[in-house]
Amino acid sequence: MPQGTALEICVDLLGLALAAVRGGADRIELCGSLDDGGVTPSSNLVIAVRQAVDIPIAMLVRHRTGPFTVSDAEFEE
Repeated sequence: MPQGTALEICVDLLGLALAAVRGGADRIELCGSLDDGGVTPSSNLVIAVRQAVDIPIAMLVRHRTGPFTVSDAEFEE
């Protein structure tokens, strides 16, 4: 990879996070339910992955599946 480029792998399972580390990921994007487009991961998954890997973790913050646009009511919530 070019210098200054980071490899971020998007995962939604502990086993995939471990595989990403073994595969050379520089960072993990941790999500829940990638099959549905991704949502915020559960706290249990966050804890398990944080304890198991030693690379940075970014987390998707998304409360529901579907479009990435939010209504005014969702934004206020």
